[in-house]
Amino acid sequence: MPQATIKITGIEELQRKLRNIPEANKHAVKAGLEEIGGKIERSAQVKAPVRTGWLRYSIHATVRGYLVLIVSARAFYAYWVEHRYRAFLGPAFQEFAHQIAKLFREKILDEVKKL
Repeated sequence: MPQATIKITGIEELQRKLRNIPEANKHAVKAGLEEIGGKIERSAQVKAPVRTGWLRYSIHATVRGYLVLIVSARAFYAYWVEHRYRAFLGPAFQEFAHQIAKLFREKILDEVKKL
């Protein structure tokens, strides 16, 4: 499945502080990611080419934990469409990447500064 992943590694102090963010703030970040994920999902569905509709139907966004947003397509041929025919997940992600960065700055970094 085509996926875009942002991973922060090697920053032990930041990771320790992220674990100490209060639960209420984690829920706010998760809610923000769910909102952005829904927008990316809808955008990818609109951008996906349609023959049978299965590719569009198979595109879903999920949030794991409070920092992981996954937007994927379950259609077995989604990879080939994305990489060889017409990209739909990548452009949809790029369309909302600035909102993800803004959410990270406003919600997460503000909380890390308080710790």
